Amino acid sequence: MSKTFQRLKKRDSYLFDINIHEDALSNRLAGYLRDELESELISVDTEYNRHGDQLKKYGLEGRSAVVDIVVHSRGNDDLNLFAIESKKINASQDDYNKINALVDHEFNYRFGVVLEYFSGRAEIFRRNENGLIVSEEIRL
Repeated sequence: MSKTFQRLKKRDSYLFDINIHEDALSNRLAGYLRDELESELISVDTEYNRHGDQLKKYGLEGRSAVVDIVVHSRGNDDLNLFAIESKKINASQDDYNKINALVDHEFNYRFGVVLEYFSGRAEIFRRNENGLIVSEEIRL
């Protein structure tokens, strides 16, 4: 992830310079992830809102989950590698709640990432050996 983010910052520095919308940055980042990870089994999708063929919903209130970038196997949970929720500067509690729900057992993503483009900060979430969700902050 760090290598891909550095590629984004280097190749698309102009987008950072003009303070472009986060969707444009996510689209570029997804393209670089496609170059590195996509295969017959693994897809990289943006603005993905499906769990199988149903709308992706989480939490007690059934909030809709549209995820900025997912690296997964479409249509099943066998290879849900990671989900990225991205913001230009400050992620909200809703972003963290969504990523935690995706890493939890229902959706089975191995990792969740809350990424802040302009601060170069990411928080990586995963389930530990006891099934609890833990996180680690990294600088990109």
